Amino acid sequence: MASINLTTLYENQTIDAIDWTFARTIVRLGGCDDPWVGLAAALVSRSASNGHVCLDLAAVSRQDPQTADLATAMLTSMSSGQLRERLQSCAAVGGPGDFCPLILDGSRLYLHRYFRYEQDLAKMILARCAPVALFDDEPRLNATLSQLFADPHSSQARAARLAATRRFGVISGGPGTGKTYTIAKIILLLQTLHQQSPLKISLAAPTGKAAARMQAAVEALLNEQDIAGAAQVGVQSAQTLHRLLGYMPSAAKFRYDAEHPLPADLVIVDEASMVDLALMYRLMIAIPPRGRLILVGDKDQLASVEAGAVLGDICHGVRPGNEPETIDADQKAGFAKAAPGAHLLAQHVAVLARSYRFDAEGGIGALSRSINAGDARKVLALLADERQSAIVLRPLSAWAAYAPQLEKEIMTAVGPLFDCDDPATAFALLNRFKILSAVRKGPFGVESMNILVEQILRRNGRIPLFPSSADGYPSRPVMITRNDYFHGLFNGDVGITMRTAAGGGDDLQVVFPDRDGGVKRLTPQQLPEHQTVYAMTIHKSQGSEFEDVMIVLPDEDSPLLTRELIYTAVTRARRSITLWAEPALLAKAVERPIERSSGLKDALWPSYWSAENNISR
Repeated sequence: MASINLTTLYENQTIDAIDWTFARTIVRLGGCDDPWVGLAAALVSRSASNGHVCLDLAAVSRQDPQTADLATAMLTSMSSGQLRERLQSCAAVGGPGDFCPLILDGSRLYLHRYFRYEQDLAKMILARCAPVALFDDEPRLNATLSQLFADPHSSQARAARLAATRRFGVISGGPGTGKTYTIAKIILLLQTLHQQSPLKISLAAPTGKAAARMQAAVEALLNEQDIAGAAQVGVQSAQTLHRLLGYMPSAAKFRYDAEHPLPADLVIVDEASMVDLALMYRLMIAIPPRGRLILVGDKDQLASVEAGAVLGDICHGVRPGNEPETIDADQKAGFAKAAPGAHLLAQHVAVLARSYRFDAEGGIGALSRSINAGDARKVLALLADERQSAIVLRPLSAWAAYAPQLEKEIMTAVGPLFDCDDPATAFALLNRFKILSAVRKGPFGVESMNILVEQILRRNGRIPLFPSSADGYPSRPVMITRNDYFHGLFNGDVGITMRTAAGGGDDLQVVFPDRDGGVKRLTPQQLPEHQTVYAMTIHKSQGSEFEDVMIVLPDEDSPLLTRELIYTAVTRARRSITLWAEPALLAKAVERPIERSSGLKDALWPSYWSAENNISR
């Protein structure tokens, strides 16, 4: 049996300092002096940092020690049953209901807070799925749906029906399926049905950028309906979830919670796939008992950066082609379909399947569906098809050969930004094109891509060889990387450096889109941490859309390269995609789904798991 030395694992960078410290603390608190317990504790800590809610001991025991990292390979030398016995003998490890730093539930080992978040969140979701008469005038509901939707049986109309009749609902759909359109129609539907006592509706998203996009899109759609803005129908301006919940950084807590619920009758959260377990728990406890929560997003996108894959777990039991056993005729008109044996939760999920943006037979639409299906052969065939002019694959091995053409393409896409002195036009130009990379470091990472673009711009005389100011140069796009509540800037916000209207010369300012449709102007010195953003990571691009996208994958395989990552990158584009990748690595990524250890889907779909469903736990 392997000899365990946590210090060696730390020195080999298999675990981080926080994992090493946590493991030593658990062994000390538990008084067990068992290196296997210490190793398991270190891996629980590392798993949480990698987005997992727990450490699945059974899954670890099935891993191939030849391909696993050193720490995991050590753990595979002991059966999950033997390891559970060692863990149960440690006083720092408890079971469900115990107050211990670590909780062992079957084969899953949790940090205590994540176990509580997961269990409580599952109970709250299922409790909100219990039937409650929110609106029982069926003829009026049907009539209003017919007024608002050209096809009252469309998937968007069915999603609106869900919002009108349930305290909890999920609307999932890919790009161009009408999610924002559906949000606007839901607002109009509910306020029409409740004219005597209009509902207080809050809009929110995980990031400031996503909230701003949500607000702008909903406002535009409401204006098309001759409604003078969201405020006219009782809707608050979209904001980040942290701001909605009243996060207080100095106290590290939220103003709104179970004892102080949100003053809202309905909360609609966009880009819900980005919401992690802890934040979803905080949101759920703050919803008033008779309040409603609608989560909107794409269940097939990348999961949250922090621990959990909540939207994916909620939608996990939903599969096309099967219907829940207990569902009435009205619900059969169109809520999500699930395998036999599934329960009430399936009736609270609406899936928007039809894309109104992409051609069903080819281009970006066909590519995204093939990626989502894990069909690597079809993906490569589409990219190799010369008739599919909107999607192009270039192997990284040909990077140098394409250098002149790449420079021309980048100048065509980025150059016009340097001829623009109007902020609104500049932002429109900036949103036409973006380079997306899977990683930050390395020759094909974000940092290298930003340097490459600046080198091309220098060669073409767009930016000076030696800038006269340390604050950057005119037309430089920047992205905020740390929240600044004082100036109202948030991680992911993008601004453009411009010359001041009055100063001229080298006087610079950085402008950001404002909520009222104008711009916010700050000096470069006022900015929190930020970076140049001709290129960004695929993770950072969530919630954004661009006309044309250049996707650059690394030249070596990595666990980061997953089906969801490629799908998310591809679906950022509206018009065209140039994908730089080695075909073999791309195929591997498409065939590799994200697997985040969690017990949430089991808790939400307890009667769903059976061999006939053929769905892996």
